Amino acid sequence: MICAAGASRRMAPDDKLMLPLQGRPLLRHMAKRVLEISVPTLVALPPEPHPRWHAVKDLPLRKISYPESAEGLSGTLRAAVADLPPTVTHLCVVLADLPELAPVDFAQLFEHRRQYADCLIWR
Repeated sequence: MICAAGASRRMAPDDKLMLPLQGRPLLRHMAKRVLEISVPTLVALPPEPHPRWHAVKDLPLRKISYPESAEGLSGTLRAAVADLPPTVTHLCVVLADLPELAPVDFAQLFEHRRQYADCLIWR
């Protein structure tokens, strides 16, 4: 799950997730990186209409807005977990403002998950 529902208040009036990185919005850059690992991906966005929806409109992501996101990241996480299908056993939370994350980082995380299956949190 890519967390991109925040208000970006600290950077106001700019929206940090819409700032360009390598010629595209940071949110799109991160979404494409996550999509490289070929796992079903959800992106939590602010309510429509919002420019972030346009930034990822053509990407194969499940796009959703939760009213609870108005409370902050904890509201988004609570709503997303409650919305998961019962067959989902793990959730990888990706903050959309970490452009240094690469597919290799996710691969390492997933390998740690396999090695230490009894843990509740991997980071």
